[in-house]
Amino acid sequence: KYQGEFPQELQGRLERAGEAAFRLDQEMSAIRADISEAQPHEDSNSVHTNDDDDSSTSFTPKS
Repeated sequence: KYQGEFPQELQGRLERAGEAAFRLDQEMSAIRADISEAQPHEDSNSVHTNDDDDSSTSFTPKS
């Protein structure tokens, strides 16, 4: 449709979306690290991926 050239508005939206995705990835990594630090003695089954239901992540907090 644009044959290699994007309108300025669309270019800005794409850049902002990319920056937001990058910040979200950083925040999710930080949250995962915080969880790992809070549970260093737990086995790898405490935070796992369940292959049976669309790879949902399950987290069981320590009581």
